[in-house]
Amino acid sequence: MSNECLDCQGNGNYKISVCSICGLQSCGHSYSNSTTKKIVCPSCNGTGKTSYLNCDETTEINKNMNNFLPNLYIDMDHTINYLWKSFYLSLLCTYGSSGTFKHLPEESILTSYHLLDNIEHYKHFSPEDKRKVYNKIFSQESFWRNIPVIIDSIDVVRRLDNNPFWNVFIVTAPWTDYEKCYEVKIDWLKKFFPFIDKDQVIFTQNKEILRPGILIDDSPKFLESFSGETICLKYPYNENCKVDFKANNWLEIEDYLNNKYGEYYG
Repeated sequence: MSNECLDCQGNGNYKISVCSICGLQSCGHSYSNSTTKKIVCPSCNGTGKTSYLNCDETTEINKNMNNFLPNLYIDMDHTINYLWKSFYLSLLCTYGSSGTFKHLPEESILTSYHLLDNIEHYKHFSPEDKRKVYNKIFSQESFWRNIPVIIDSIDVVRRLDNNPFWNVFIVTAPWTDYEKCYEVKIDWLKKFFPFIDKDQVIFTQNKEILRPGILIDDSPKFLESFSGETICLKYPYNENCKVDFKANNWLEIEDYLNNKYGEYYG
């Protein structure tokens, strides 16, 4: 005897929906919770606690979607902001052009994820000396507050956040040597992404701990260690990174998500 779900009583005739809380893919009687405005399933009612058994039809759909959970983890630095531009400008203002550069460099110099390694003058610095330079820049509150936002990221992230199918989170690794880094990163998000709630912000140095979903990032280290689907915002330093999709900009990311998952929330 097959396990029948409460939605379709085993016939699987209803449109697939995904609970935003527990991640269960039900056959179709999922509904929008009046409080959270998120799609929840009849099984957990938005609590995330369920002993719900999928029917055979739903199980097959789960298999096709690889037990997909609609969690979107969006990196912050270099993904929704131009941290590298602020870093090199601050470096120029702090140390002058001696040993660095006379004008702000183009994105094409970013062959290394580690920003100082893209400048000949610093390539042979010891790790300790590089740390001192990073701390000099990253310990300036004005540095974090004035990082420019990446074009189209605000509009696309807003549309994704407004879509009840997606659980949107901003995931970022703080500069732990600067104790106010958490605060100023939250303030930056309030300025440019005011629709993102504090509960949607995750600070972690290890993105491997995140539940399955989709990670949008620029770091080869985080992208290649993540267990779910990966979307890479292209830079020279991640050219050889193995991911599910590489995007030149945020509009391409939005198109990719809509083309692949639009049928489930359309």
